[in-house]
Amino acid sequence: MEDGEITLTDPRLKKYISAFLFAFITVVGVSVKLYPLSGTEPIAWERFNIMPPVVRWILFALLLMYEISPFKERIACRTARERVCVIVPALLFSVFILIGYSFDHSDSFQYLYIPGPYGFQMILKDLLFFAAFFLLLTRMIELLYYLMDRIRDLFSETLQTGRTVSRIFRMYESHPVLTVFVIMSIFYIPYMILYYPGLFMGDSYGQVLQPFKGTLLDLGHTMIDENVKLNGHHPIVHTLLIHMFIMIGKTVFRSYDFGVFLYTIAQVLFFMLCISYSIVHVSGMRRDRTFIILTLYFMLHPVVTMLSNVMTKDIIYVSLLSVFIVSVYEISTDISSPWLLLILSAAGIVLIRNEGVYIMVLSGIVMMALLRKNLIKWIGLIASCIVIYVLLHGVFMPVLKVTPGDAREYFNIPFQQVARYVTYCGDMVTEEEKEGIDALIDYDSIAESYVSVRSDNIKNLYNMDADSNDIKTFLKTWKRIYKKVPLVYVESVISNYYRYLYPGGKRIDLEYGTEQSYTMMELTNAYSGQAMTDFGTSGFCKMMKPVMEGYEYIRDFIADIPILNIVLYSATYLWGFILLIMYSIRVKSMDIIPALVPMIFVVLTYFVGATNGEYPRYIYYMIVVMPLLFVAYINTPYLKPNRSL
Repeated sequence: MEDGEITLTDPRLKKYISAFLFAFITVVGVSVKLYPLSGTEPIAWERFNIMPPVVRWILFALLLMYEISPFKERIACRTARERVCVIVPALLFSVFILIGYSFDHSDSFQYLYIPGPYGFQMILKDLLFFAAFFLLLTRMIELLYYLMDRIRDLFSETLQTGRTVSRIFRMYESHPVLTVFVIMSIFYIPYMILYYPGLFMGDSYGQVLQPFKGTLLDLGHTMIDENVKLNGHHPIVHTLLIHMFIMIGKTVFRSYDFGVFLYTIAQVLFFMLCISYSIVHVSGMRRDRTFIILTLYFMLHPVVTMLSNVMTKDIIYVSLLSVFIVSVYEISTDISSPWLLLILSAAGIVLIRNEGVYIMVLSGIVMMALLRKNLIKWIGLIASCIVIYVLLHGVFMPVLKVTPGDAREYFNIPFQQVARYVTYCGDMVTEEEKEGIDALIDYDSIAESYVSVRSDNIKNLYNMDADSNDIKTFLKTWKRIYKKVPLVYVESVISNYYRYLYPGGKRIDLEYGTEQSYTMMELTNAYSGQAMTDFGTSGFCKMMKPVMEGYEYIRDFIADIPILNIVLYSATYLWGFILLIMYSIRVKSMDIIPALVPMIFVVLTYFVGATNGEYPRYIYYMIVVMPLLFVAYINTPYLKPNRSL
């Protein structure tokens, strides 16, 4: 045999055939156009192909070269654990893409399968599509893990800087939190002025008016005291905090607008302080890139900057959540023991977010198992959160005659499932089912109100006077309908949440801005009654409004630029979170795992909430926390004491 000649037994032949099949299946599969087939449409390749030939050949060549390259062998998985940590996320992501594509185009499984003569061909297309993305994603995840293996070395290098940057580093080494805070202020202070007095959103209308007496606000149900319109639907502590600043503005400065501005200043300063602390404590005091990159991220990310001026509990909540998670990280790695800060941030989370107590208690229970050496302290944290919650809801709110929130927030999924059934299967609804549904939500308004990606419209049909018997009646009806049309229920859940995990379709909506804010201000003024509020009517507001609109136009234009807009898809952050968990398992790194636990419970709240992934407020928590977790993982070897580098 001559040198270089390939025989049937040569292992290189198997490698080349495998590489060819990989590249061929991947290119053909990602070119498939999924769509429903009917008896009038020919099954031809031209109807499947969605990729231009030139792109198809370039992709094929690149994949083939990669598969036969020595680099591919160098980064390939070596152990069963490594293979599992690649295969599991690749399988999950491929399923997310397949199902998400169908729901993004048809709001159902219709693009994947329709019973009939062409059902089998549709399944073959699905399998080809799935296989292509699975193969492609395995290689991408392997490459990503390879980069993660080396990224610590990249960030461990001392940064060579010019005179100006060196001065910043010296300031950072002397006063780290203050330095980051000042740098962020350079951007956020002009932003606060631009959006004077602050941004109202849908919840602001009710929260602002509740503490005032003599308003025209109608909450739709019986109050504990008809003269007290405070309601627990939104955290009462946050409602009263807003009112305090508004009254200071009106009393001291004779301006409701300035009161809102004072609240906005306090909120933004608190956010910057908490984020500055978090950046410093995951970056450390080393002269590297991490604190600069994180600071720029929080200054430039469109969702972070947009929400910073919005009058909502989420900014305070995510600030406290960041401090809590960073504190957990420091305790789990023995970097320090900020127990007081941990307990204070947990207490704040319980007060500022209605579901905060569940996240804190569940996180504490898991920590008891993961960090058993601090068992007593974790029990103390759990007990503190429960006591604060009981005092707030059992003592403080009754004394102030605050009407508790109703039960509708717990029924997002059942309401949407029943609403989909009524809307799409109306001819199947029996009189008994109609009565059972009508016990809790207005049956006659369901079909015209149902929106598959958001349950708020159906929740607004909730019977405010419903008692426990009405709830039981509804739940019995809901269970009976499930046995009748289980697929409708499954489609309802996927349709309501798929955008959190599907990297395509509609991006995160930058909905909080000038138009919505001034609309809600006008609504608040119209229903203010004796309070006679005049939000958004000052001369400065009128002067800044066109400037705000111009800025939002430029921001939205930049946000839609391909590649850059990857930061505006919820799946970017949830996929990254899943990969960080799997990578930690792959390298047997337990340092970061405890810090991931609270965010796991936060993510679970996404999938019982009201809205899909394009809604900015919920994915905002992951947008803020995810980069902190990533940098914490990178820097652990350099921050953890008594650990050789």
